[in-house]
Amino acid sequence: MAAGPTVKQLLEAYPDKIRLVVKNYPYKYRDYSRIAAAASLAAREQGKYWEMHDLLLDRSPHLDR
Repeated sequence: MAAGPTVKQLLEAYPDKIRLVVKNYPYKYRDYSRIAAAASLAAREQGKYWEMHDLLLDRSPHLDR
């Protein structure tokens, strides 16, 4: 997400005023998109959503099953 850094800054600056809701819409023609969505949810439960988000975006051209 191109707005990622700005969103992170806003969340840190206004933790009691805003929240981010992320909806996963895996691309149905790519098997790995469902796996990536599940990995993102698991990372969120561990408090590491943004780390996983950034990792997946950095490696998205190379993702494969």
